[in-house]
Amino acid sequence: PAYRVFLSTLLDYDMMRDASSVLIGLSGGADSCSLLCMFIEYSRSHPIKLKAMHVNHMIRAAEAERDEVFCRELCESAGVEFEAVSVDIPDIAQKSKKGLEEAARDERYKIFRTTALKEGFDRISVAHNAQDNAETVIFNMTRGASATGASGIAPVRENIIRPLIRLTKSEITDFCQRHNIRYVIDSTNSDINYTRNFIRHEIFPKLKQLNPNVEKAFSNFSACLCEDNSALLRIAENHVSEGKTDVLRSLEPAVLKRVLILKAAGAGISLSHYQLEKTAELILRTSKDRTVSSVSLPEGKAFFISADRLVIGKDIPAKERVKKEPGITKPLYYGNNAFFEYRISLG
Repeated sequence: PAYRVFLSTLLDYDMMRDASSVLIGLSGGADSCSLLCMFIEYSRSHPIKLKAMHVNHMIRAAEAERDEVFCRELCESAGVEFEAVSVDIPDIAQKSKKGLEEAARDERYKIFRTTALKEGFDRISVAHNAQDNAETVIFNMTRGASATGASGIAPVRENIIRPLIRLTKSEITDFCQRHNIRYVIDSTNSDINYTRNFIRHEIFPKLKQLNPNVEKAFSNFSACLCEDNSALLRIAENHVSEGKTDVLRSLEPAVLKRVLILKAAGAGISLSHYQLEKTAELILRTSKDRTVSSVSLPEGKAFFISADRLVIGKDIPAKERVKKEPGITKPLYYGNNAFFEYRISLG
């Protein structure tokens, strides 16, 4: 049954259209070992090139070395090309001021993308499952996620595919047992000081008391929300080039916010919740009183909102953030200076 779900997920999300090669992230755990074995089976009836890639995070010393050796031997026995890369995640996390989990994830994907691009792999496949998705939804919602965050883990994002996203953890371990697939266990998986482990071991069991099929419930929730969010984004795409604030004010708030997200993304900027809400608020309340409002953004840029236009431009230095009145010039600051207003002369 697990392999049939794998095949249906590939088909339903069109994961392998025009793809002739797949780079597989292989940690050595049950999920990624199952993913590798399923792709090996898939390759028997589909002409695709496979390569497995293991990232040694250098967090668990001898155990991390054990995992790398295990993955290498597994691939050698299966006749699959293999590559291992070591990266000092504790050092990177310290220098970047990121948590270990975040730093490890970012580095993994950076390595996968670089390798896929360099060697011409059409797809990158990782082994997230239904429980991973549910944990992500819970984690994001506790931080006040938008619809995108609450949608969980996308089955497909760019050239990254997740064919196990519909399978529960128990279905994957059952698949391993049925087919005598060996795998290793990460000892840090039981450490609840890691956020995801806390959700997995402390929160998830309680949710399963309410609904034994909670992973499937979260999968359904994510799929529905993802569909809704995608539909709103498609509508928003029709207005991304729009700069007239009167037109933007006429949009439904959900569409307006997605227009702002897309505009910012086009400038290489990711909006915070505050920046998004504040910009939408200013667009909706800016009138023809010749006030120009601004919301500071990353990369030294800002949204500028007038009665007529919305533009992204170079941010104004703090010393120039002033409100001008006849004969009076005085600073006018709000909050932590992330937002300010100033009056300008339009001649």
